[in-house]
Amino acid sequence: MKMSKKLMSALLAVMLILLTSACSGQAPVPSGGSSPTENTAQSAPQSVNYPTKPIHIITHSEPGGGVDLFIRALQPYIQQELGQPIAIENVPGAAGRIGTTQVWNSAPDGYTLLSHSMPLTTVGDVVYDAEYNILEFEHLFAFDKAPYVIIVKKDSPINSFEDLIERCKTGKMTNSTSGIGGAMHFQSVIMKDALGVDYEDIPFDGSNPSMLAVMSGDVDFSIINYDIPLNNLDQVKVIVALNDERLEQYPDVPTTHELGYDFTMLSVRRCIVAPPGTPKEICDKLIDAFSKAAQNPDFLKWAEERGVNLDPKSGQDYYDLSKEAYDMVEKYKDILKK
Repeated sequence: MKMSKKLMSALLAVMLILLTSACSGQAPVPSGGSSPTENTAQSAPQSVNYPTKPIHIITHSEPGGGVDLFIRALQPYIQQELGQPIAIENVPGAAGRIGTTQVWNSAPDGYTLLSHSMPLTTVGDVVYDAEYNILEFEHLFAFDKAPYVIIVKKDSPINSFEDLIERCKTGKMTNSTSGIGGAMHFQSVIMKDALGVDYEDIPFDGSNPSMLAVMSGDVDFSIINYDIPLNNLDQVKVIVALNDERLEQYPDVPTTHELGYDFTMLSVRRCIVAPPGTPKEICDKLIDAFSKAAQNPDFLKWAEERGVNLDPKSGQDYYDLSKEAYDMVEKYKDILKK
């Protein structure tokens, strides 16, 4: 009888554990990341002790590139919020696919994150069949919105978007991009298709080298993030903004929309994601830390001085933007693959 009671107690304990597990396993709660209906992040104890060691942020940008400068500007304020050192590593190459894949294959423990730009990583996924699936990352935070502009050398005879289109129709023109398959190249392909013009896309290793190619006269123009040329307007001129409304930084520059051109205009967003399956509690802590870091007065001053258009989105809102970008790349993938 004594053994039976022990056996009965053990059985009851097992049943209680199973019942508790079943209750906690129902209908997964969306973390800061992936789709709210397909999030696979496992719940960690609410008292999760995180972080307890340095956090490694990989950026797919070359040193000095837009994504790199952005995350390094945020670095001290992220450290301040999380109480741990933040190590940033540049892993450029293959239009962002190398660094992104590295984070995809990292442990989902919150200690390896990806600083990336959208839709660059989306193009890698959809068009180049990358190993990763961008929508399955845990979506933490998107910081800004960066439309494209077209720049030419300061002394170029091209003074307007109409000038550029005419020259593309009548002569051989060259455009610098940050690499084949990158977002700059994607916007170029969309514009060519919409306008029925042709020119040669010349790939460089990043947005800064693309601008330098314009400044040196090695290429005729570049379709580039609006904030890259801001400190070099003595050597380049902006002839058009690929946007619906005029940009505050270029009040005298017309937009493609007001000129009557109706084609898809991309906006780059600098973002942070974690590997799929990172626990919700860790994602929540990271989202809170990035949100507070992005509101730090010193960071806001840096952003204002650089003309950054901050447009913070987190969790579900960020995921929705990511899905929108994914659908757009899907729409143009056949043209891109050509």
